[in-house]
Amino acid sequence: MNEFPLISVIVPIYKTEKFLKKCVESIINQTYKRLEIILVDDGSPDLCPIICDEYSKKDERVKVIHQKNSGVVKARNAGIAIAKGEYVCFVDSDDYIECNMCKLLVDNLIKTNSDISLVNFCIDYEEEANYTTTTEIYEVFDKHEALKQLLIGDKFQGHLVPKMFSIDLFKDIREYSDITVCEDFVLTLSLFINAKKIVYNKSQCYHYVYRGNSASHVISKNYWSYQKAFDIICEMINDKESSLAPYALMNDLRIDLVNAMQLCNKNILSKEAYKIIIQNIKKNISKEAKKLLNKKLRFWLTIIKIGRLPFKVIRKISQLF
Repeated sequence: MNEFPLISVIVPIYKTEKFLKKCVESIINQTYKRLEIILVDDGSPDLCPIICDEYSKKDERVKVIHQKNSGVVKARNAGIAIAKGEYVCFVDSDDYIECNMCKLLVDNLIKTNSDISLVNFCIDYEEEANYTTTTEIYEVFDKHEALKQLLIGDKFQGHLVPKMFSIDLFKDIREYSDITVCEDFVLTLSLFINAKKIVYNKSQCYHYVYRGNSASHVISKNYWSYQKAFDIICEMINDKESSLAPYALMNDLRIDLVNAMQLCNKNILSKEAYKIIIQNIKKNISKEAKKLLNKKLRFWLTIIKIGRLPFKVIRKISQLF
């Protein structure tokens, strides 16, 4: 293994001119310098294409792809197609990273001979940045345990960020370009299935910038796409790691309950939305899956099964405390 392997950092970009410079600067200023920075302009109608071209002139490591707007999956795949690195990581164009993230990820990969390396993230509320924590302690998981942790969602989640992957894991990965919500969870799960060993360090090296209008925050408006994604996740687990099927169902239940609570918080839990969520809960519920939910979610599962109005009332009361 190369002591200083080339890392391809792929940034899909669409309508994020307000955040893009901070994002790219955080990548350019990494302490690990052997980077290939691939900026994929997905037909952005703002100043993003110009900003990308400016950076390609300033730093020879920056490569730019301009393409017709095709969605984040196509943009991400365009970057992967030209990537020359031994390892690949992704950064969302409205987020930014700590200067040591790439070094920490690749160092842990090399030390443990792993296929995937993970760190943690913190949430920034646009102009309000959070402080990060760092540690040198890491945990190593085999594929089975890593998939279980991914479905539980406590240590790490299904986002493609903040993770680094061996480029070899992307061979023969199926594309799901018709999924607009949680499509990164489907890809992350596919990559975990292809891996043998995963290393995790809980240092918060990635700043996830919260924007209420971003794709990951409008699940309620894209419910069918979201549900399709989690149906695919359950199918993949049943096919590749059937012993983890209860965890896949639990994960689906957990997301249903979180989605219902988000709809309640916004006062838009309609009769139709409630009916869809209840139907999905009934489809996925089992004794094993229910036991795997934490106490808080088991409580909300009991309440939502009573009815939409009791769920809305108790949810509102709970927010007062």
